[in-house]
Amino acid sequence: MFKKIAFALCLLFFPITMAGAYPNEPTGYALLYWGETINQVQQQYRTGFLQNTKRGSTYSVYIPNAYGELGMRGSVLLSCHFDNDLGLNSITIPIPRESNQIASTFRNIVRNIAAVCGEPSYLNNGIALWRGDSIFLGVMVGPGVIMIDINRVKY
Repeated sequence: MFKKIAFALCLLFFPITMAGAYPNEPTGYALLYWGETINQVQQQYRTGFLQNTKRGSTYSVYIPNAYGELGMRGSVLLSCHFDNDLGLNSITIPIPRESNQIASTFRNIVRNIAAVCGEPSYLNNGIALWRGDSIFLGVMVGPGVIMIDINRVKY
């Protein structure tokens, strides 16, 4: 919950003048693509229902091999929000770490994403943000976890 609130506050105060695409803006993650329905995702991956929201539902999705996407290799367990009207519109990837690994893991994740997407538009105090034409991508530090949030901009 803390992570979602921190991310929302960053987006709220993120200057509108910094808008503009960055290179290689993701169209989803692994073989998950914006706009897909939960039924389409369930045909490819193992999923688990997490919760209903006012605008849709959230599911856990198990990716058996991330193939280095956003610097991650091997299996990844993430959560996806499916909007009732827009389909898949948000992906959250939690990366749990011991407290002594948090800072170095955050730096490595930011470096890996920057290698693909360019330097973040905002980087400060355990938060890195990339703002593109179709998505917001954020990396933030929380207690015992680093969160990667990829959110589709709603049109």
